Amino acid sequence: MSINGTLSHITFVYPHGHAFLTNICSFIASFSNSYALQFAPRSVLSDMKWWFSILNVPNIARSLASWGPLQDLGIWVDASSSWGIGVIVCGEWSAWHWRGLINAWKGEGRDISWAEMVAVELAVRMVEVLGYHDATILVRGDNKGVEGAFARGRSHNFQVNSSIRRAEVITMSLNILFTVRYVNTKDNLADLVSRGDPSPLMSHCQPPFQLPEELASFLANV
Repeated sequence: MSINGTLSHITFVYPHGHAFLTNICSFIASFSNSYALQFAPRSVLSDMKWWFSILNVPNIARSLASWGPLQDLGIWVDASSSWGIGVIVCGEWSAWHWRGLINAWKGEGRDISWAEMVAVELAVRMVEVLGYHDATILVRGDNKGVEGAFARGRSHNFQVNSSIRRAEVITMSLNILFTVRYVNTKDNLADLVSRGDPSPLMSHCQPPFQLPEELASFLANV
């Protein structure tokens, strides 16, 4: 418990560390009493190795520059099981189509919640390319679970966690706070984009970055 408490405290400096606490918390909760003995599972050992590695890097600091007021850049995100992922930024749409057969991407923790979190991650990558920093930026999506998990910085789903981790590395480097806000599906402007049917009134933006290896196997730029 003391280790978990200490690591939770220093996530102020290492905000992406939130996603490396879930397995540790679950392991602690699995003990029946204070004297019980258990072997730590591989997931816990992996996360502890990450903490050991990151804490051995000297002179780590976190910017205290103000994030400023919430900025609405018109960012909308969505994912559909059958077609892919859609993101709108500043009135321009970008999309990624699932590779392979329908639902071939599902499995090993990859579900619609993972896909919706990846949509947020891709929006973060778009903002990175636009050059923003030291800012608070609004993202709209229609998945309440993703809204909560992104705010907490962690999820019980390890695939969702991995997406959060990748996004947090970017947000920390740019000192940006992304606020994910839930909207009803019928009001989500990215809904049609994620189904391969974007509005003809919007311009298409070819994603100006390469997908990370973890996503490139499942998604293709449109």
